[in-house]
Amino acid sequence: MNVDARINLNLSQRLVMTPMLQQAIKLLQMSRLELVDLVKQEMLENPVLEELEEGLESQPERQDEQEGYMNTDDSLNDDAWQMPQDNTSVSEPLQEERGRQQQDFPVNWEEYFHDNPSTLGYYGEYEPDEGSPSYDSLLKQPLSLSEHLLWQLQMSQVPERPMKIGRFLIGQIDDNGYLNCDDLQESSIVNRQATSLRSNDLKEYRGALITGLCQKIHAEFERDYMISSLHIPGKEGMLARVLIQEYYEDLISARYEELVRRLQHFSLEELETIAKYLCEIPLVEMEQFTGIPASEITQGFEHIWKICTELQQIIEGHFHLLLGQDYATKLEKLGLSPEEFYLVEYLLLQLSAEEIAYIASRENTTKATKYEKEVEEFLGRLQQSYSHIDQLKSHRYFLVQLYTVGIEFIADKIVTDHGGRLQKLGVKLLHVTEADVAQIAKQVSAQLDGFYQTVQEVSPKEVEHILQHIQTFTPSGVGARDLNECLLIQARNLGLQETPVEAIISDYLEELNQQQYQKIADHLEISVEDVEAMHKIIVNMSPRPGADFSYERPEYIVPDIYVYKVDEEYEVVLNDDDLPNLRINPLYRKYLTGNNHDVPSTTKQYVDQKLRSAMWFIRSVEQRKRTIYKVGKSIVKFQKEFLEHGVSHLKPLVLRDVADDIAMHESTVSRVTTNKYIHTPQGVFELKFFFHSGLESTSGDDVSSIAIKDKIRQMIEEEDPEHPLSDKTIEKKMTAAGVAIARRTIAKYREELDIPSSIQRKRKRTSNGQ
Repeated sequence: MNVDARINLNLSQRLVMTPMLQQAIKLLQMSRLELVDLVKQEMLENPVLEELEEGLESQPERQDEQEGYMNTDDSLNDDAWQMPQDNTSVSEPLQEERGRQQQDFPVNWEEYFHDNPSTLGYYGEYEPDEGSPSYDSLLKQPLSLSEHLLWQLQMSQVPERPMKIGRFLIGQIDDNGYLNCDDLQESSIVNRQATSLRSNDLKEYRGALITGLCQKIHAEFERDYMISSLHIPGKEGMLARVLIQEYYEDLISARYEELVRRLQHFSLEELETIAKYLCEIPLVEMEQFTGIPASEITQGFEHIWKICTELQQIIEGHFHLLLGQDYATKLEKLGLSPEEFYLVEYLLLQLSAEEIAYIASRENTTKATKYEKEVEEFLGRLQQSYSHIDQLKSHRYFLVQLYTVGIEFIADKIVTDHGGRLQKLGVKLLHVTEADVAQIAKQVSAQLDGFYQTVQEVSPKEVEHILQHIQTFTPSGVGARDLNECLLIQARNLGLQETPVEAIISDYLEELNQQQYQKIADHLEISVEDVEAMHKIIVNMSPRPGADFSYERPEYIVPDIYVYKVDEEYEVVLNDDDLPNLRINPLYRKYLTGNNHDVPSTTKQYVDQKLRSAMWFIRSVEQRKRTIYKVGKSIVKFQKEFLEHGVSHLKPLVLRDVADDIAMHESTVSRVTTNKYIHTPQGVFELKFFFHSGLESTSGDDVSSIAIKDKIRQMIEEEDPEHPLSDKTIEKKMTAAGVAIARRTIAKYREELDIPSSIQRKRKRTSNGQ
C-alpha cells in the first residue's frame, strides 16, 4: 500500500454574503423610524460619519461628495471622500452675526417666556446633569388596573393576612379584569366568555379556581416564611434564595435532577447580559491571562455581543437550516464567518430545547411542542461536538473559547451581586450539582414544622371572602371568574339584584344572545317588551371591565413615500424628513492623506476601518432610498385607477409583477414593502396593502379581492332592513355584475368583514325597532 501526497484543483461557485450586502439587506427591511434610530446610533459610534447641515456647503461640492461615496467600487480612492478644504467663508460671517446679536440683545426673551431652562442671556441648548431626571420620567404615567386595585385595597385598611391574600389575588387578575389561575387542570378549564355555560358548570369552575388559588397562596406564604427564617451566608445563601423563589415546587418534591438541568440552561436575556459583562472586562487582565492581543480580544467581544443580540432573529429566520447537516450551506445562508457560526451553535447549547422550539415557532405553543423532539436530537449531536471545546486548537473556535474564558472572569462579579437582579444568572454560573440542591432541600424540610405551627392554612372560604371584597372595587365587574359573574356584579352594583335581569344573566344569556325573547318571556312570565328593555340594560354593561386601564402606546405611522397629482400625472416623492444627510467628516481624511508621520499606524488603521464602514453605510442608505422609490413608482403605475377612484378600482397585484417591472428579485420587493407606508390621495396605506389576489370577471380583467369585499359591504349597507340580502342573493348580484364568485367565498369575505348573517342581521334590526 503506497501513501503519497496529492493536490486536487476544484472549481466551484457560491454566493458569499459580504458585510456590505448584509448591511444593505438589513436596512432595506427596516421601517423608517427604525432607520432614523439606526442612523443616529451609527453617527454616535462612528466618528467619521457626520450630518451635513443645510446651508454650510455649496451645491457643487455636495454633488461631488455624492458622486464620491455613491461610487460602486469598494476601493477607497481620492474621489471617494473629497471634501471642501475650507468652510470658513460661510462659518465666519455666521459667527460674526451671532456675536452682534449677543451684544445687541443680552437677554433671549423668547427663551425666557417659554420657560426654557437655560439662564438669561445664554445662547445654547439645555443639557441636564447626569443626576437630573429624564424628560420621560417627568411625564405622568397612566395608572394600570393592578395599581388601581392595590390602591383601593390599601385604602380598605384590612389586616395584614387578608392584605397579603388580596395582593396575591389582584396579581392574578388579567388586563380584562378577570381572575385567573394558571395551574388549573384541563378538565376544570372552561371558556369563561361563553354564554352557553349553565350554572352547574360555572359553579364547578369557580370552586376549582378558588381551590387552585388556595394552594398557590399557601405555597407563597411557605416561600416567604422560608426566605425569612433561613439564614445561610455566601453563595450557598444565594442558591437557597433562588431555589425557594424560582423552583420551590421542584425543590420540595425532590426533583433534583430536573432542577439541575434547568439551572444549566440560560435565557436569551441572560446571554445578552453575559455578553454585556464580557465587553466590560479589563483588557489588560484578559491579555495577560490569555496572551491574546487586546485588539483581537476587543473585536472578539464585539462579535460575541453581535451574535448574542441577534440570536433570536437567527433562530426565528433559519430554524430548519440550523438543524440541517450541510455546513457550507449554513455559512452561505446565514452570512456568518466560521468563527461566528461555531459560536451560534455553542450558544444554542446554552438554551433549553423548549426555549429554542418556542422561539422558532414564534411563540406558537402548538408548533413548539412539535419542534421539541427535533431540537433535542439536534442538541444531542451538538453536545458531542463541543464536549472538549477547551482542547480544540483551531482558530475557528476562537470566539467560543474566548466566550468560555470570559465567563470565568465575570462569574465572580455576577455571583457577588447577591441582592440584585442577577441572582438567578449568578446561580447558573455556579455549576450547581444535585448534592448542592439536596443540601438546601434538607434545610428547607427542617423548617417546615415551624411553618405549620406558626402559619394557619389558607381556606377556600377565606379566599372567597376576600375576593368578594375585591369585587366591590371599581371598575364594576372586576375580579369576576367568568362573564356570567362579571355581569351579575355589575347588575348588583346597579341595584338590580333579585330582579328578572339577574335571572336572565344567570340562566338565559345564550337565549338572549340569540334574541329568543319569547322563550325567555315565557319562562320568566314577563312580557317580550320587558325582555327587550332588560336586553338593552345588559348590552350597556362591560364584558371586559379592565379594558379602560389597558394602556398601549400609540404607534405613529410616518409615510416613506408621498404621492402627489401634478398635471394629471402622479409624482412619487420620498420622505426625507428627520433623516440626517450623511457625509464623511473631512477632518479624518487628513489622517489618510498627506505626510502625517506623527500619526501612529494603529490610528491610521482605525480611521481606515471606520471610513470604510461609513462609506458602506452611506451607500446602503442611498441604495435603500432608490429601491423604495422604484417600488413606489411601480405601484403607482399599476394602481393608477385606485388613486383616481378609490378601493373599488383596486387591481390584483403580486410581488412578481413589481419585481419584473423594476428588474429586481421578488425577495427584494418583499423586504421593501414590509413596514413601509405610502401617502396617497385616497389615504395612508402599507405597501403590502396593494398586493393581493383577484377573481376573474366577464370583462377579461381580474377583480381585486379587496374591491369585492368593499362591494359586499356596500350591498349590505344599502339593503332593505326587512329583507336582508342572503349570501346566495349577493352571489347572483355579483355574477350579474360580471364577477364569478362562489357563495362560500362570499360567506368567507363577510365573516372577515365581521358582518353577521342575514338571519342575525334581521333579528338584530327587529330588536332595535327597525
